[in-house]
Amino acid sequence: MELLAGDAEAAERELRDAIDVATEMGASYYVALYRTRIAHVLVAQGRDEDALAELEQTRSVFADAPKWKTARARVLARRGQTAEAVSLARDAAELMAGNDDVTTHAEILVDLAEVLHAHGEKAGAADALAEALALHEEKGNLLSVAQCRRRLAAIEAGPAPTSP
Repeated sequence: MELLAGDAEAAERELRDAIDVATEMGASYYVALYRTRIAHVLVAQGRDEDALAELEQTRSVFADAPKWKTARARVLARRGQTAEAVSLARDAAELMAGNDDVTTHAEILVDLAEVLHAHGEKAGAADALAEALALHEEKGNLLSVAQCRRRLAAIEAGPAPTSP
């Protein structure tokens, strides 16, 4: 929720607290889940190395999970490794296709759009965002709808970045 509200630092604090609690309980699955989530928060803060470190700690448990793949894809895209990033992000989106978790599916599509845009695929990025927008509208995620609309408008208004 904190990340949706634009407060990545608060999101990180809450997730670190959740990791501590899950660790104390011996709930290794939840530790890995929260570390994967915190990787997205760290990417939002521009802390790519920290995000990769969190992802490495969860590789054995979550490497096949869509959210893990898109966190890694986002970092790779920012490092200029866009072809690998696109492959990971597309794989994540395919894994979510038809899934009942509409919110996570939409989030994966937003991540895909970010990666596609970094790769210079403006039309693909806009398509992914439009699909995410529709899913958020279906679910009634009003804040996410507004964020998707802003991102879509920015992509449509601006040039595609050049891929290295």
